[in-house]
Amino acid sequence: MQRVARLILRPVKPVYLRLRERLGHAILVPGAELRTEGVVPLEDLDLAHSERNPYKAAGWSILPRILPAREISRADVFIDYGSGMGRIVYEAAARYPFQRVIGLELSSQLNEIARSNLDRNAHLLRCRDVELITADVLDYQPPSDITVAFFYNPFTGRTFETAVHRLLDAVEGPLRI
Repeated sequence: MQRVARLILRPVKPVYLRLRERLGHAILVPGAELRTEGVVPLEDLDLAHSERNPYKAAGWSILPRILPAREISRADVFIDYGSGMGRIVYEAAARYPFQRVIGLELSSQLNEIARSNLDRNAHLLRCRDVELITADVLDYQPPSDITVAFFYNPFTGRTFETAVHRLLDAVEGPLRI
């Protein structure tokens, strides 16, 4: 029975995942024209490192599931570490009344795509103050006004440890990670 199930599921799963991605986009961000899909190996960007993970966008429903809109005010500042093509930056700026949204990305190529996505959909954003920063997290000093930080597995090990310590040292009040 398990063999039959595997034979059926093997060809169905990729179709299901593509369909879920497209439906999530259509339902959760209606009217937006975004290019954020796919996996980009860091070797393709000449950024490979043992503590860096390839680009893969977070699912469309992850941010609203982990961050209820009722908990965000105009005083909150959001940062996405490893913002890639800008899916979460877009969602944060479109869905929530943040004062400011920051995307921090190592790859200038991915940040260019994010900028294009945001520019193309600027009319849908609630938060107009969106900053995309191209920098290595090991060289980045986060601003003190950040209240919400998002990490979708951009890096591991000492790189992650360093980023979190810098973030915690920088913020002045409570932080949601």
